[in-house]
Amino acid sequence: MLILLAIGAESVYLGDFEFRYRTRKFNRILREKEKIMDECINGMKPILAKGESHGSLSEANLFSIAEQNRITILEYFGNKLTYWSDNDFDVPLFYNDTLFTSPLIFIQNGWFLTETVQAGNEKIVGLLRFRSDYGFENDIIKNGFLKMYGVSGNVGFSRDKNASEFKVFTSNGTFLFCLLFPEVKVVTLFIFIPLLLWGLSFIFLIWLTLEFVKYLVNRNRNALALISCGAIFLTVYIIILLTRRPAVFFLTDLFSPYRYTMNAVIPSLGHLTLISILLAAFSYMLYLYLPVNEKTKKTQWSNTLRFTMLLFPGALLFTLYQLVFSHLIFSSNINFETFKVLDLNLFSLTGFISLALLFCLPLLYVMRVLSAGKHTDTKTVIYGILLSSLSFPAFFFRKPEMLVLIMLFYILITAAIWFFGQTRTGLFNQTVIFALILDCILFFLLQFCQRRKQKKILKYS
Repeated sequence: MLILLAIGAESVYLGDFEFRYRTRKFNRILREKEKIMDECINGMKPILAKGESHGSLSEANLFSIAEQNRITILEYFGNKLTYWSDNDFDVPLFYNDTLFTSPLIFIQNGWFLTETVQAGNEKIVGLLRFRSDYGFENDIIKNGFLKMYGVSGNVGFSRDKNASEFKVFTSNGTFLFCLLFPEVKVVTLFIFIPLLLWGLSFIFLIWLTLEFVKYLVNRNRNALALISCGAIFLTVYIIILLTRRPAVFFLTDLFSPYRYTMNAVIPSLGHLTLISILLAAFSYMLYLYLPVNEKTKKTQWSNTLRFTMLLFPGALLFTLYQLVFSHLIFSSNINFETFKVLDLNLFSLTGFISLALLFCLPLLYVMRVLSAGKHTDTKTVIYGILLSSLSFPAFFFRKPEMLVLIMLFYILITAAIWFFGQTRTGLFNQTVIFALILDCILFFLLQFCQRRKQKKILKYS
């Protein structure tokens, strides 16, 4: 049901429903502003009839309302401009019969809706700005429709009635222009509805898979349960990777290769986040149900060899984690320097979360092996940890700093897990010690990768 709702919400978002909604909203707001402009320029009549001087309280209140709604009021006496409420743009100094006859005009830097009333010998003109078209743009000056009309800056317009079906009219039904929405769908707040539904579907699918694994485990089919879990998660990821569905995911910058890309298997930060979530769930199942033989051999060396072989995949997972960690820091344009707080953004947070979830796989695997071998003697454990760590030089022999860090990282984590398994250390104390080890090691790894990245930038700059 969630997937069907997500598909429906995505279809609505990718269709023209939002365009129709925003067109109706534009017409409604424009009619409201027209009404305010009519009240403002007609409100000038009694002020002029009473002969109140410019700057009076009544006029100031009226001009304040006009300014809040981006309305400019012009006063012409004898066809000559005598007073105006807004000096942000140049207005015609002389009035002629053809100047404000059209309901839609362009003056200097913007498009305006016009209305004119006669007050004795004076003409009062109201100009309602709905779009700006400056000759340049910067961080302050932006072209496009004003924000209060609820359309994005890349929406254009045409005075051709047949240009599009999204038409804008005055309150009396006069056609003004057609809104021209971009052909390529841009991200708006409406995208959060299909994103939320797809996210819930994704979480629910993971939950169903885990429940299926528990069902198989209860029937003493641990191996089949873990294989099925991995197969389902792999299938889900491959479908997303090959079909580029759900389409709303790929409209966001999270799935843009311009932020980060590793290869065809992990082409964006969004893919890395998805695979991190799936691997974290799978690693939890490994920790709970991975069958590990706890029987010990007769000799010390046979026990050590067996224990080393069990830890060896964990060392490889640590290596793989470090390679992904280094690649994400080194090859992305995402800021991971936490001391540059102002430069951190959603992509930085997503990257940190992905790295934390990815670490679950090596961590929980090693925890499972060490918990299964809790009756193993200390000497065998020490030998097993040290011997399994000898795999790291094969991958990092050209990077001595990285080699020392990753070996220290692996030995400290495994030693801490073993120590906690042999003692009754409280959960809070375990969390603090793990956090301290992770923070220290990952800080140095991060600094090492950042230095390499800076050297590369300086080399090619």
